[in-house]
Amino acid sequence: MDESELQKIVAVLIPALGPVIADAIAAAVVRELRHQRRTEADPAGWMTLRQAAAYLKISPKTVCAWRSDGKIKGKLFGKRWRFDKESLDAALVSPWLT
Repeated sequence: MDESELQKIVAVLIPALGPVIADAIAAAVVRELRHQRRTEADPAGWMTLRQAAAYLKISPKTVCAWRSDGKIKGKLFGKRWRFDKESLDAALVSPWLT
């Protein structure tokens, strides 16, 4: 969904719900779209700390702890950690195999 589609939806909602509620719904949709962009992996499969946490449905602190414990592998790109999707998948499966 892009901004023009959002504006069309808001234009339909305003007469039905009123401008305050329509604006609140539009703001919520924009927040969700921004969240989705932040939590989607790049095409190469590398995820940021936040993306990895969202993918695993755990907190970023837990991702850091698992990385420190060696449960998941990560690489430093500059000053930022990136996590490979395969490594994250293996971390979810490996406790059940041992």
